[in-house]
Formats: sequence, C-alpha cells, structure tokens
Amino acid sequence: MGHGKMKLNKIVSTLAGTLAATLAGLCVAFSLSVTSSFASGDDETPHYPLKHPKEASWSFAGPLGHWDIGQLQRGLKVYKEVCSGCHSMDLVAFRNLTALGYSDKQVKAFAAEYDFPTGVDDETRSGKITDRFPNPFASKEEAKESNNGAVPPDFSLMAKARAPERGFPTFVFDIFTLYAENGPDYIYSLLTGYEDAPAGREIDEGLHYNPYFIAGDVLAMAAPLSDDLVDYDDGSPQTVDQYSKDISAFLMWAAEPHLAERKSMGFKVLIFLAIFAALLYFVKKQVWAGLKTEGAGNARSTTPAASLVSATPKTTSAKTTVSKKVVAKKVAAPTVKAKAKKASATKAKKPAAKRLKAGVDFIDDIELVDGIGATIAKRLQGEGYGTLTSIAKLSGKKMAEVADSVGASKRYEREEWQVQAREMIAGKPPRAKVDQDTVARLSAKAKK
Repeated sequence: MGHGKMKLNKIVSTLAGTLAATLAGLCVAFSLSVTSSFASGDDETPHYPLKHPKEASWSFAGPLGHWDIGQLQRGLKVYKEVCSGCHSMDLVAFRNLTALGYSDKQVKAFAAEYDFPTGVDDETRSGKITDRFPNPFASKEEAKESNNGAVPPDFSLMAKARAPERGFPTFVFDIFTLYAENGPDYIYSLLTGYEDAPAGREIDEGLHYNPYFIAGDVLAMAAPLSDDLVDYDDGSPQTVDQYSKDISAFLMWAAEPHLAERKSMGFKVLIFLAIFAALLYFVKKQVWAGLKTEGAGNARSTTPAASLVSATPKTTSAKTTVSKKVVAKKVAAPTVKAKAKKASATKAKKPAAKRLKAGVDFIDDIELVDGIGATIAKRLQGEGYGTLTSIAKLSGKKMAEVADSVGASKRYEREEWQVQAREMIAGKPPRAKVDQDTVARLSAKAKK
C-alpha cells in the first residue's frame, strides 16, 4: 500500500511539474506576441541587434570543450597587431600567456616589447612578465579625442560582457545543449557583419552600419580587419573570417582562462555522481531486501504474534525488531492461551545467556542457527527440516526452494544457515548465545 502511494505521489509531482513548465512557456510566448503586436506601427522601436549573431564552430564548445592553442596564438597576434592600438586588456598579465604554449623566456621577450612609465618625468622601462597589457591611451579624454568621441572598451571581459539574449524558446534548449558561446559568436558576427546601409537609412559621418551591433545599427568603429592584414606563420587562411574567429576565441580565453579545466572537472564529477548513485541504489536494494522478504513471509503466516515473544537475550537486532512490528500489525489477534503465555514470560526473570560448549552440549535442532527464530523454525519443522542434519545435507537448489517456502529467500544465504549447521555438526559451538531455558527446552525436545 505504501509503495503504491509513493508511486502515485511521484506521478502526480511529475505531471504538476510538466504542467507548470507548459504554462510558463505559454505565458512567455503570449507576452512576446502581445509585445510584437503593439510594436507593429510606423513608430516601431527596433530591437538590437537587428540580426541574430551567427553560430560559429568553436573547439571550446560543449561539455568536452578544449582550447585550440594554435587558434589562441593567432588571436593574440591579431590583437597585438590590430586591436591593441585602441583597446586595452587591463586584467590580463603577460605571465598568463604561458597557458598559450609559450615558454617563460618567450613571454619575457614579448613583455619587453612594451614600454611602461616609471613615474619619474617621462622615463619609461621595458615590460616585465608580471605587468599587464598596457592601455594605449594615457586618459579617457585622449581616447575620446582619437576615436570620434567614443572610448574603446577594455577587452579583458569582452567575450562575457557582450552576450546578446537569444530569446524564447532558444534559451530553453541552450540549457540542455550547454550553449554558452554567445559572446564569441557576437564578436565574430560583428567583425564580419559590416555592410552598406539599406536604402533610406542615413548614416552620420564617422559612423558605420552593422546590423549585428548590440547597441544600435551603427557604431563609431570602422571595420578593423581586411584580408592579408596579419601574416600567419602556420599556413592558416589570412582572411577576415579567419581573423575574426581567432580574435574571438582569444578574447573568450582572456575572459575565462580556466574554462577548459572547469568543463573537464565538471564532466568527471558527473561520471562520479552517476557511478555513486548506481552503487547507492544497489546497496540500498541489498540491505532492505531481507527485511522486505521477511515481512512479506510473516504477513502470510497464520501464527499468532504472541509466539514471537520468547525468552531471548536482551540484545535484539534491529532486523528482528522491525520484523516483529510488521508481524504484529498484520497477523490475527493472539488467542487467550497465547496471551497467558506472554504474561508469564514477561513476569519471569530472563536467565543469563551462555555459550554452548563444543562437542559436549550438541543439540540437533534448527533453532540453534543464528538468524532462525521461533517463527521460521516452526515453518521449517512443518516442511520436515527441523534439525541441523536435515539442513546441512540439502543441495543449494533445494535449500533455496525450502527457504523461499518459509519466507526467507534472501536470508538463508546472508546468514549462512547451512554453513552454521555443518559447523555445529563438526563440533563447533553455535555462533549465537543461547539462554539456559532454551537449552533445556531443546534438549527435552531432542530426547522425545
């Protein structure tokens, strides 16, 4: 009954979650449709970017993403020869370039190409490996004066800061596809998206039309790249498309240099959690299998609950306690004789337990097996297996059939009934302690 109720609750919870997600999606879709209907007039406010960024192929995409070191080195070259004239990278130090496959000696030589002010008059010094990429302008005013009144943004976190929203329902699918490359996609699309303005669109002097720009359809930066602008040493194509991909990948590394390591660690953690969950399931199944089988077997029995109450040791296992509770709830009410027997057993003082001596106090009775209580013993006796000898000589298949018939299909292997019986027949003492009254009772029964 309880198991069925749990399954019903699980089904109801799943249906409720699905219904909630469906309603949320409908609400979002409705709101979008209403918004578009209100913005359908001549004074429609455009939403930027006018064109969604193109999805490029990146080596660092997906759960198993990794850095393409060659691409990052080419991106660094594009930044140095083209972008560094206007854009700074205040959060990236020269020493970080060792992650791109450069040696310390190469990084030191690279840093020495830059000059840094010493703070004393106009004196400068060569860059050190601990320095960060310098700002090409001494102040914001100088930057505005050199760029038509606009301050070029810092490139340190550009790939994370410029990430247009993809809208519904695309962002829902991104959760499952692990898409997180909207920053590099945007930069790549912007660099390759310069085009002539459409008819009727007047562009002010000093501005340039680009439908991929996130803040409008024009920007102050002219197209910075052209074919054969940067010489590649590895034979890669020297095109605007290739330059744009390389600088976009480099800026993604600058914004999140530990991305590949994080993904690798996350993938390993997921594998560990999957294996751990499977192990927990099988352990839980093994631990509770015996209790479920015993409870089901006792529930089928017609033996009164009072027969479980006997002169047993004070230390009772947790399994026996659970078994007694299950039986007490499901079996018929005790008879008058059983009640009287229970009362007398309660009033009597429990005798001290003792360990039977090997080869002296041997009693050929199944109740001496540790794990077989009065209820299981009575069932075994009813099947004709009330002695240690009868159990010990059974084959494994026959023993499994007998155990299943008395409601202990899993317990007999776990508690090693046949092993215990053979040990006691060979002269070893029982594994469990047996009280004096039980010894007397079993001895009297054996003599009969």
